[in-house]
Amino acid sequence: MEQFYSKIKLRILKHIEDKGISKRQFYIETGISNGVLDKKTGLTELNIEKYLNTYEEINPTWLLTGKGNMYVDNYSELNDNYKNSDDFSLALLNALVNDSKVKQALKLIIRKEINDFATQKSLDLLKKDKNSDSKG
Repeated sequence: MEQFYSKIKLRILKHIEDKGISKRQFYIETGISNGVLDKKTGLTELNIEKYLNTYEEINPTWLLTGKGNMYVDNYSELNDNYKNSDDFSLALLNALVNDSKVKQALKLIIRKEINDFATQKSLDLLKKDKNSDSKG
């Protein structure tokens, strides 16, 4: 059976191929856990953030929607204007806020993260209750 990859993962794999690095090197550079790109599950918001922070030349709109160029136009000029990574992140965020498809994608990612967090908290509470019952 064919493995399903999210479109975002496929774009990351395309970038890795374009860059000429291995998945292992990618995981080392980004700090993303080994094997994430090979799993059926999607990427977390944190992993997308790590990826974009590591490879600042990547166009976030391209990553999330496939629209536009893989690389930010005039990256070196952009990088010179934003020496501080917080300024760069803020500029990218401001650019993304104006793209409705990116907004929708981010809403879905955030909604999934909230649901995953709520599910984990519920499981933690159930475990805690179960442990309390067995001790009591």
